[in-house]
Amino acid sequence: FLSHDSRPSKVSKSMKSAQFLYSLSILKALFIRDIFVHNAQIGRRIIDAIIWSVCITAVAQYLLPSFGMSNSYGSFLVVANIGLWGLFEINTQLAEFLVEIEEGQNISYLLTLPISTTFIFIKYALGYAYRSWIVSLMVFPVGLCIIPNLHHFSFSLVAVLKFLLLHALANIFYGFFCLYTAGLSPNPSYITTIRSRFIFPLWNLGCAHFSWNMLYNVWPIGAYINLLNPMTYILEGLRSTLLPEFNSLNYWICVASTLFFIFLFGYLSINRLKKRLDCL
Repeated sequence: FLSHDSRPSKVSKSMKSAQFLYSLSILKALFIRDIFVHNAQIGRRIIDAIIWSVCITAVAQYLLPSFGMSNSYGSFLVVANIGLWGLFEINTQLAEFLVEIEEGQNISYLLTLPISTTFIFIKYALGYAYRSWIVSLMVFPVGLCIIPNLHHFSFSLVAVLKFLLLHALANIFYGFFCLYTAGLSPNPSYITTIRSRFIFPLWNLGCAHFSWNMLYNVWPIGAYINLLNPMTYILEGLRSTLLPEFNSLNYWICVASTLFFIFLFGYLSINRLKKRLDCL
């Protein structure tokens, strides 16, 4: 009797498993398509990233020390630049996504596919993550060419692998955060508000120009408040791998915190966009 009664449950689980694998295959195909589309114009974005990185690193390395900054400040910013590119790319990706919502053709087609709408929004997040990830990788070697002395850096295999892991997670976070800001934006003109209220505070207060320990020594309460900023964990974690002398936050705490923010903004963004596009 129990064996006979359990068959529908087993069949149901098998169907759900098959549907999930089918959805993953469609997600994979859509993601690969996004990669090919982006790779066609990747050269232009790499040039943009190189110009941006050279300007910031050169000023930090050769000009700011004359105003009393440390000679290692250029190295400090090189690593920060890698983590920051994806944050700044949200402006471009947000504009494209909002235009796509207003035009409605492509996203309407995707929402008719026989998979959960959750996978469609994950596809967008991963696509945006890839775009910022592949370009930001070019920032580092260019920055290193400007730094005259590389003794501050650690290039051990373990350090590089830890760096690549957190760098990938950071860009996945940016992908979902872009969708979250899209859910807050009624139209493309709202991008300026998103930049002022979200992007700028995350960047300027997120340990891009200073370490968390420096902030703690000056303003302990502010340092603890700053632990609510996901950029704190991304930038501190990246520096902890390649620049150990700056005494950054624990790497694995930074990884765990970045994962937490990925799931948090993934959940919030997907639910908000489902309501906005009426696809609950």
